[in-house]
Amino acid sequence: MTRLIGLETEYGLYRGDLESESDAGLLFDAIRTWFASRAPIAPAILDEHRFFTANGGCIGIEPASSGEHNAGMLEAATPECRSPIQVVTYQTAQDRLLAECLFDIDAKESMAWIKNSADAFGHVYGQHENYELEIARGWRLFAWRVGLIFLLPLLIVYRALAWAWLGLVAFTDRSLQLLRRVSNKPQGLPKAELSGLSPKWIRFAATGLRYLHWPVASVMHGLIAAFVLVPHRRWMAGFLASRAVMDGSGYLDRQGRFWLSARAAETTSYIGFGRYWNERPIFGTGHWLRALLVCQSPTFAAWRSLFSAYQRVQVAVGDSTPNPRSQFLRIGATSLVFDLIESRSTQGLPRFKGCIAGMHELTKDRSMMKTISDSQGKNWSALELQRHYAAAVRRFLNASSHTSIEAWEIVEQWQTTLDNLQESPHDADCQRWLLGRVDWVSKRWLMDQTASHDNWAAQKKIDIKYHELSHQGYYHMMVQSLELVPLISREELRRSLRLPPLDTPATQRGYWIREFACDRSKLAVDWQSVRWIDERGKLKIIDISQSRG
Repeated sequence: MTRLIGLETEYGLYRGDLESESDAGLLFDAIRTWFASRAPIAPAILDEHRFFTANGGCIGIEPASSGEHNAGMLEAATPECRSPIQVVTYQTAQDRLLAECLFDIDAKESMAWIKNSADAFGHVYGQHENYELEIARGWRLFAWRVGLIFLLPLLIVYRALAWAWLGLVAFTDRSLQLLRRVSNKPQGLPKAELSGLSPKWIRFAATGLRYLHWPVASVMHGLIAAFVLVPHRRWMAGFLASRAVMDGSGYLDRQGRFWLSARAAETTSYIGFGRYWNERPIFGTGHWLRALLVCQSPTFAAWRSLFSAYQRVQVAVGDSTPNPRSQFLRIGATSLVFDLIESRSTQGLPRFKGCIAGMHELTKDRSMMKTISDSQGKNWSALELQRHYAAAVRRFLNASSHTSIEAWEIVEQWQTTLDNLQESPHDADCQRWLLGRVDWVSKRWLMDQTASHDNWAAQKKIDIKYHELSHQGYYHMMVQSLELVPLISREELRRSLRLPPLDTPATQRGYWIREFACDRSKLAVDWQSVRWIDERGKLKIIDISQSRG
């Protein structure tokens, strides 16, 4: 358990009196000002809608609407961490800071952060888990690198054509704007828009770029499908298909069906680029493709970084939840199964074909009785699969010479959760133990307490209100009522607000932000580098991607 781990979370922002999308931008400015008044922050390189905080994390906003009361999506990422409890600590501190921020800047208390994975209109969003994984070894790693070498000429041609295309579009748009100004026609664009492309030309430019980089994306997709994460895809299918039974946050769809997990219910593929192909993969590699295609980033640096045997990979089947216990169990169990597979201790693990369909079957079964068949024809329920993986991890830890206390704590919590899930249908004490610990059980219990079982709107209110980051959120009210002991102490939360994790790239990122963000120098950062312009106007670029303290 030494791999880098992080979480990227999208928070729904709901506001009763929102009138336009421009309010989302104004709100982000208020959020940025509020954060800057409490700790140093630094702007993100190439993205004016994001900033990095002193602990190495990142906050940004996407002004998008999915209904009249949705002001957009706030996206916040934890710094890179070294253990499950560490990443959950930073995530919990982030939740509390965002809730405090909104409380301070919203005098009417008309807004709320909703940390969930689906809104009332059926739009699914949520959370990405980031793990540093061994993407390949041996002949597969060699073949992957050879493929990247053959990809380079195609990438260079794309970059050249992309720059030419963007220049042509910008020139055409600027010329038309100037002609309209000179002719003084009523449809002329406002003077403020002369500094950049108009929205219709931005869409036109994006369409052209999509055609230009299709060959690069296609070759890249083929290389990934053939050589990347093959053991993980082979041996983790059963674990990921059934994981929602212990960590799903519950989801009521528009047809009134209750699923254990919104993200698992919408998953469509095993590995891929995500939005680029209009898919929702389990393992997401879209950030690899974006690094190659973004014209402002260095061509060779983005390409060269893909040669490493260890890469950041997204796992996108976990729900957002304000429950730190659920997130700790999810990230901890997943990290241990990754360790198990990368050590090649896979004897006895089941293999599945068509695991996406199996995941959907298990995710829509709250009775936990449905089964799916492995490649040998053996049937498994979700609980049986989780018990099998938990037992394999326990054997792996027993055989390991160096095992952390945290690893054993995860296994014990994993086993206890499965035991209580097994007995909960006919044991009230087991069900009571699960409340506040397993979200889908807690949410379903709240729904069952209401008199209006057939009222979709009333049930959906519980579904969403459970995730509200305020004292009125149903999860927080349940935890207070049950008097559950906090998983993370207040002192740990306070420390994580300002100080980054040690022995990670966030250590150097946080150092530069704390030391140089408030002076006369110009500082901008991203996940891989720091760009600093000193008082003499000299640009310095510091690579922190391999930083260890």
